Amino acid sequence: HKSQSTSWIPPKENWDPSTGLPYGWETGVDKNNKPYFINHVEKYTTRDDPRDDIDYIEPPKPRQVQLLRDPEKGFGFVAGSEKPVVVRFVTEGQ
Repeated sequence: HKSQSTSWIPPKENWDPSTGLPYGWETGVDKNNKPYFINHVEKYTTRDDPRDDIDYIEPPKPRQVQLLRDPEKGFGFVAGSEKPVVVRFVTEGQ
């Protein structure tokens, strides 16, 4: 609110697992006091509660990894300028 800007990726303190919503989901209320749900991972909103979808598969939780820089090959990827940088796939031991 302070910066008067919006983003799909909220600050870390907004990821609250105690809501019962799947990882990456947030709930909001519109001007008519009706709830809606925001999927920050797939970047869309819906009126359907994701907890009611029997086919929903929760994505893996974020984890910390240690990246070692190869002196010749570097890290093996190019990171974008958006923050936070999200690594979507890690192959162990490579």
